[in-house]
Amino acid sequence: MIWKDQIFEFCHSSAKTLQISYIGMQTQDVTIKPNLKIFLKSDAKMLEEVMVVAFGTAKKSAFTGSAKVVGAEELAKSQVTSVTNALAGAVPGVQLTSSNGAPGSTSSIRVRGFSSLNAGNDALIIIDGAPYSGDLSNLNPNDVESMTVLKDAASNALYGARGANGVIIITTKKANKSGDADITFDAKWGANTRALQHYNVIKNPAQYYEIHYGALKNYYVNQGMTAEAAWQKANANLFGDQGNGGLGYNVYTIPDGQMLIGQNGKLNPNATLGRTVTYKGEDYYLTPDNWEDQGTRTGIR
Repeated sequence: MIWKDQIFEFCHSSAKTLQISYIGMQTQDVTIKPNLKIFLKSDAKMLEEVMVVAFGTAKKSAFTGSAKVVGAEELAKSQVTSVTNALAGAVPGVQLTSSNGAPGSTSSIRVRGFSSLNAGNDALIIIDGAPYSGDLSNLNPNDVESMTVLKDAASNALYGARGANGVIIITTKKANKSGDADITFDAKWGANTRALQHYNVIKNPAQYYEIHYGALKNYYVNQGMTAEAAWQKANANLFGDQGNGGLGYNVYTIPDGQMLIGQNGKLNPNATLGRTVTYKGEDYYLTPDNWEDQGTRTGIR
């Protein structure tokens, strides 16, 4: 702190030092000189963690109950869309259960387990000093300043029987008294991808046709047909009417007079993938669809 154009008068010419003090600053004793430039050091002290309770606020060191405070910084790190989900893993003894994963659905909150078989087990929600019975999904997590969870008998002492299942006190942010407008921009992105392991399944139409052909041929052989007759009939019924074991349509083009599946049970090497068919006067080109790739491709959110 620098004083300019200030005149100091001293009662005693024998004074050797000058004591400078100011609110919030450390007092300093400086030797008197013709020209003085004095810098005062800040004397600010860190406040203890303050908890919100029924009758106001209290220092955590003076609070004898069991409670946990989740501040605005922890809420910002959690990156959740619901204030209840911000408590997951942040407060010991608090369990969150959700009946579905639909957007906007809220989770039921249990503080230290179930307290009754017949009565309600939900914790009491207090927002800015007033009980709240609405949907917590309507509360923007960015508007929350802090959340205090009371977990023991102190919640009963402060809120009566309504606090028997624990109390969650939510304090919202207040307006900036300085008059300056603060604009906060927060952008996040992520990716959804397949999380299940890959199993040994049929991955191409050739393998699918060969397996289905084998099942048809064995069925006809068991009916008393010869191997060659069963081979011809299985190829004839491999496609077409699904009621007779057909697969619906063929995606392979084969030369005229040849079978799709040979007598060895393997795909005809002369068959090419892709086939043009005419349906109601329109030509369609049939190719296989990889539904696994379509349903499990990586998506950006």
